[in-house]
Amino acid sequence: MKNKYKNLNKIEKLFFNISIALILYGLFILIKIGFLSLFNYLFVFTGLFLQCLVLFNKRIKREVFMFIKIIIAIVLLVFICVEINIICFSSRDYNSNVDYVVLLGSGVTDKGPSLDFVRRIDSAYEYLTSNNSKVIVTGGKGRNEPVSEAFCAKQYLIEKGIVEDRIVVEDNSFSTYENLFNAKRLIENEKGDLNKNSVLVVSSCFHLYRASYLCNKLGYTNVSFKPSLGVVYLWPYSYTREFFALVKEIIFFTLSK
Repeated sequence: MKNKYKNLNKIEKLFFNISIALILYGLFILIKIGFLSLFNYLFVFTGLFLQCLVLFNKRIKREVFMFIKIIIAIVLLVFICVEINIICFSSRDYNSNVDYVVLLGSGVTDKGPSLDFVRRIDSAYEYLTSNNSKVIVTGGKGRNEPVSEAFCAKQYLIEKGIVEDRIVVEDNSFSTYENLFNAKRLIENEKGDLNKNSVLVVSSCFHLYRASYLCNKLGYTNVSFKPSLGVVYLWPYSYTREFFALVKEIIFFTLSK
């Protein structure tokens, strides 16, 4: 391996070092988040694939290698364009006085809300302390979660001083689409017309672009978005995951027309 590395040119060494970084980060993700989801292996597999390309590119036919490089370049270009939109969207201004705050759910552990979820709830709490909005806490009880995400968020907000009468629980959803769809129904059941009421969607910074796409599909028009910081060391994982989740949503809505 050492001899092969010495024989690499500067660009090949750069990509080899990137592959090592991807593998190490991927192992960190597996240890931190778990081994059950196939997506959690993405960074490890990508790093191994890149490493193989660097080390064995001379054994690959020139035409095949060129085709692989073109495919990688196209995927990277699309990925970068989408990520720029995701990153820039979270810096938009939001309405300072709305009728409803919709808090999108996240993971719950035996110890309470996950760190990412805590930051979402804190972001919603910060907003709720400055006005009289109602908050719809969303999210059902996922596999290996002790309670529903909605119930967990409700208890957290009550402990911080938000009056229970201001909290509406939506605990039958298991995806962002269902979060927003069910929240919409609750608002319509209570107030009639969704878009005569202003809505603020609160979620992690990396999640809001997809949430806005789904809001548009569901008919939200009087809506703005407030980000929470999320967990910084999970940003590469979270932003990458959002890319694929957004692509999946776009494909779903395109095929369902």
